[in-house]
Amino acid sequence: MKRTLRRQLTSTIVLTVLIAVSFVSLFSSFIIHDHFKGYIEAKQTQTIQQLVAQVAQQYELEEDRWDVENIHEIGMVALYSGYIIKVNDGNGQLIWDAELEDMSACVTIADEVTERMLKQFPNQKGSFNDNPYPLRVQDESIGVVNIRHYGPIFYSIEDERFINQVQQMLWLIALFSILLSSFVGLHLAKSLSRPLTKSINQTSLIAQGNYGGLIEDDSNIDEVRSLIKAVNHLSTTMAEQDRLKKQLTSDVAHELRTPLSTLEISMEAALDGILPMDQKRMQGLLDEIQRLSKIVKDLDQLNRIEETQRLNTVPFELSSLIDEVIRALEIQSQTKSIRIKTNGDSLSITGDRDRLNQVFYNLILNALNYSNPNSNIEVQWMRIHENVQITIKDEGIGIPEKELPHIFDRFYRVESARDRIRGGSGIGLAIVKRFIEAHKGSITVTSSENIGTTFTITLPLKSS
Repeated sequence: MKRTLRRQLTSTIVLTVLIAVSFVSLFSSFIIHDHFKGYIEAKQTQTIQQLVAQVAQQYELEEDRWDVENIHEIGMVALYSGYIIKVNDGNGQLIWDAELEDMSACVTIADEVTERMLKQFPNQKGSFNDNPYPLRVQDESIGVVNIRHYGPIFYSIEDERFINQVQQMLWLIALFSILLSSFVGLHLAKSLSRPLTKSINQTSLIAQGNYGGLIEDDSNIDEVRSLIKAVNHLSTTMAEQDRLKKQLTSDVAHELRTPLSTLEISMEAALDGILPMDQKRMQGLLDEIQRLSKIVKDLDQLNRIEETQRLNTVPFELSSLIDEVIRALEIQSQTKSIRIKTNGDSLSITGDRDRLNQVFYNLILNALNYSNPNSNIEVQWMRIHENVQITIKDEGIGIPEKELPHIFDRFYRVESARDRIRGGSGIGLAIVKRFIEAHKGSITVTSSENIGTTFTITLPLKSS
């Protein structure tokens, strides 16, 4: 049978508290009874000693006689306390006997005490026993007092009432603890199950493609708040990725539609003999085909970047790699009359040369595409402890501040209309970030519109 978290947690807490309280109650009851038993034994011994002393005080040594009236009072008080006494003098002559004074009271009290003790403590198996105690005055023996009482231990009515009240108090504490634990368990289970249920519902919606909802963070438990934050982040990220993918689909459809339409119209016109297929027109068709090839290449690159790729790390000279990238982009830089300046010492690093080649190629090409003609691009690098920091700075159109947090997202393109003119597909910077992070490095960007953009890369000198 499946059980909810709330029920499972509540029952577990209540059961744990019940076991703990039961153990504590039983242990406390045992300890209390044991200590109270010792107290009763000491009290009983003290009472007997007081009776012996009181009876001995009733003998007048100088006159050699007993005060029988006082002995009678002492004996009757002791009788109703559960002690039956009999006093003999030094010659064995009977001075006073409670049974002779009131036999029915002695029998009645003995029966009541025996019944009460056997009922309260059935395992004790006690009974009334006679115990003689010598009477002495100034080290002179004056007689014997025989005290009959219930043994081995005797609880008075007040003693029984006290121990019963303690027992009831323990059970009340146990009951209160169980009720309190049930309330706490229900509250805790509710505080846990409610946000978890919301998280489950939200993840189910995400699985169904509904990314719009967010969970209200109303929990004071760190782990639950972290879970809610993670689910909300997942929902937001999936919604943004879904939007970007739809945008990419629309952009790719537009990118494919334009060159395909141009090719179709030109080919139909050539076949119909309307337009001559001269060199200029053939060059235009080639440009459109190359444009289509670039789109396909970007999509293929996107597919490969999503797969896990192992780095092929080798030591190489950083400056030679950057010079190689600049030479590969020489035509683009000359076309726009852009000067690419480099500044950095000779520095050897260990990493995947091909991947880092693509990183610098994408970033410098990006700077060329968005730089104004007759401007400068600066590429600088320097060693900082066990890392190398590379900056690529242009004097281009810049990036709006609101766009900066998203430029490394896949499919994201700043001002998509201008990007289509420049042929961007929105994955170049995502590839750059992926390769840099694979090298355990980082990349940041700062930009001002119509002033320029600076990318800062930090890479370890030795990448594992």
